[in-house]
Amino acid sequence: MEKFCPGCGLIQDTHDSSVNCKICRTRFEHEGLALDITGLYGIDFTRLGLVAYLKVKLAEKSKLLYGPIETVRYFVRKIIYGDLVKLLYRSKTVKFRRVVMKDTPVREEDFIAVTALFKSAGFVAALDRKMESSPAENYQRVFYNEKKSLFAFADFFPEDSSSFITVSALRGRSKGLFVATTKPPDGSSDPRSETLFIQNGKLEKLVSLVRTNVQSGEKQEGASAGPVDFFVEYNNSARRAFTLLLDKGALVRLDDPGSGEDPSPFCAVHSDTMAVRVCKSCGKSLCELCFQNHLGEVYCTACIPSVNKDESKEAMVFDNNVGPAGFFLRSSVKLVEISFILFLLTLMFPDDSRAGSKIAFLTLCAPTIFLYFYLPLSRFGATPAQRLAGISVLDESGSPIAKPSAILRTGYLFLTLLTIIPAIGYLEVLINKKRRGWHDHLAGTIVVTSNTARKEMIGIVTLLLMTGASILNWNAIQGYVTYIAETSFRGAGMGDYVAIVPRWLVEKTSSQSFMDRKRVVVVRNGLLANLAIENGDVVWNTKITGITDAFFDPYSSSYSIFGRNNKGAYIGGVSNITGSVTWLAELEEPAVVNPVFYPKGVIVATGKKVTSYYSGSGKKDWESIMDQNVTRLYFQNGSTLVQTGDGDGVVIIELNSNSGERVAKIENFRLPQVQYSGDELILSSDNEIALTRFPVTRRKWTAVGKAVRKPVVEKSALIHATRKAINRSDGSTAFNYPDDCYFAGVVMRSALLTCPGEGKVMAVNKFSGTTIKAYNGPRLDHVRLLSEKAESIYAVGFQNRGGDSVKVFLITLSHGLGNADFTTIGDFTNEPEIKYLEDQKALFIASGLSVGLYELPWSE
Repeated sequence: MEKFCPGCGLIQDTHDSSVNCKICRTRFEHEGLALDITGLYGIDFTRLGLVAYLKVKLAEKSKLLYGPIETVRYFVRKIIYGDLVKLLYRSKTVKFRRVVMKDTPVREEDFIAVTALFKSAGFVAALDRKMESSPAENYQRVFYNEKKSLFAFADFFPEDSSSFITVSALRGRSKGLFVATTKPPDGSSDPRSETLFIQNGKLEKLVSLVRTNVQSGEKQEGASAGPVDFFVEYNNSARRAFTLLLDKGALVRLDDPGSGEDPSPFCAVHSDTMAVRVCKSCGKSLCELCFQNHLGEVYCTACIPSVNKDESKEAMVFDNNVGPAGFFLRSSVKLVEISFILFLLTLMFPDDSRAGSKIAFLTLCAPTIFLYFYLPLSRFGATPAQRLAGISVLDESGSPIAKPSAILRTGYLFLTLLTIIPAIGYLEVLINKKRRGWHDHLAGTIVVTSNTARKEMIGIVTLLLMTGASILNWNAIQGYVTYIAETSFRGAGMGDYVAIVPRWLVEKTSSQSFMDRKRVVVVRNGLLANLAIENGDVVWNTKITGITDAFFDPYSSSYSIFGRNNKGAYIGGVSNITGSVTWLAELEEPAVVNPVFYPKGVIVATGKKVTSYYSGSGKKDWESIMDQNVTRLYFQNGSTLVQTGDGDGVVIIELNSNSGERVAKIENFRLPQVQYSGDELILSSDNEIALTRFPVTRRKWTAVGKAVRKPVVEKSALIHATRKAINRSDGSTAFNYPDDCYFAGVVMRSALLTCPGEGKVMAVNKFSGTTIKAYNGPRLDHVRLLSEKAESIYAVGFQNRGGDSVKVFLITLSHGLGNADFTTIGDFTNEPEIKYLEDQKALFIASGLSVGLYELPWSE
């Protein structure tokens, strides 16, 4: 018959009248532990909460190392599985059975090797056994040292071919055990014992740790350190851990107590999924997805019709633990989810992506949103974010929702994203007693959560934080949303979208690009590259790397480069013929504003310092220190203008370009835009235009009145501002433009005006202001002439859309100005560089982070 030893925890097959255990010699009549099989239990870690989960999951001295790992694992499992039910106990006591190892699935050579390992450390093999309280087959070889003060276990799990070693000793009956092990914590922690988990620990280290923490061989509080006391305490430790979890409410009963036998720990339908319920009718084990609630009882799908085929599902009853999820919690989760999805997609397709990427963006956006919301909802009853927030979507009876319901809810969300009207349905959640919206009624669902009041407050705080962040970034968000809304139905998502077909297109990493003869020069991947204009092929690349920006030097026909290397920042020169580096000089810090070029070399600003370098050798010529950080450099007529400060505190300082000496200075300068015209400077802002001569302190006149972003200054007596033309001699008004019309730019002998009120573009004589022709066209902020051919005049018009968004049109005017055609070139993040190449019959467009040659949108 079978006897259970209260000393070593073994069930022994004995046919004699012996009353002593053959292993540890404990008397079977010893009053101690009884085999109390109470059923099948599992640990639900979500009931513990994160902090309590970490306490029972981590050993005392491993929290610092494994705390972050277990925290991530907690949330990942919660997202995927919801309730973290782990099968652990079949009884309140640990149940063992002695086995013969050669009959186990474990390789015999593994036991031989581990026995040799323990023997070298002074341990003797005592017995082999199988732990029957574990759902997986766990085989142990038990060892003890000569003094029987240290006990060791070699655990083998054939299912996943893993093995662990453990060394333990008795600290005293009132103090439990001290354990050092390589086996990860199994989810329970005895409050009286102390366990130290050492990953990849060696046997010698484990033995040393146990001996350091326990005075082996000494009697503590009347307890001997022999095998009987150790195994009794070992079983007591398991019982205390069981009681601890039971007190915390973390143990979930997985079987039916009245069934008479333990059901399988795995689902009868999904064999790889842990069971959490048992069908009342047939006794099958069921996972979360398979059980059905009916009138308060649990059934499998096959059995529930036989109970009552005609009776409808009973409505879900709420209690103190579970209630309807409120509007603010659900809204905050949904906004976070949609924002995060769009954020990930915009990382894949940034603002400067080309047209093909925009189409891919829109192609991926809808399926991504659908799959994210539908798949987890149909399979797990919640999206990942809802899992983290403790939200579940159920049908009206509290059962998992069916796939048609998941499709209806996801479809309603899509409809809301396309048009605002369905969003009204979400507002019903505010007033409905069960917090159901139109989409819930449509799909027959209800959204529930635990601790509803606290989580609703969390939702309110989250929405307030998101609202505050939106207010701080309102301009960017407004431009982003507007741009998507305006472009999504014509094949563009965000950033640059060109409506015409490219012959070739190359990405770049700097905003600068240059047309050099029949070649294009751009910065990409840290190199300066020269491309053939015909096909975009590389003619040469610089050998120096780390280039961040480049500028063309008109005096030496070479390029000045700026970059970073392992020594810091640098400036250098590159030949425009071969791409070889002609000179290089180190900078104390990177240059942050534009350089200027003059016959001797290049002038660079870094912080408050302005420095001149010889273009041939890179040798420093002179250096001048400003009072404030430099924000802009200009060069004209042998003088360098240095702009510092911003707003009302702008200061312009004129330096001698040959020596760096100060020539003049203007304080509190409010006209930060500078243009040159011979020996004069035209200074302008949004509401003021001034003309000065060198030195810059000699202001000739100032005219107050709304100016354009950059007034047009020609070799004539007039300056064209936004609402009028100004006499260059004294700043007086030459003539006003028609009411509600604004100057956009000059095309040959005509000034183009945009009249947004009438939706027209008007051509007037640029010398007298008399009207020539009015055309139906878009609003234009300014235009630039591209080419004048025998039959037509070609120009580009720019329309600012808010923020950095710019819409560009190609304007085709007949020579008699009788007709004007406006063709959309595309939408851009910033104003692009556009040139008409007559020999190529194409447009060269450099925008954002790309440069290319495009087919003409008109027929030649």
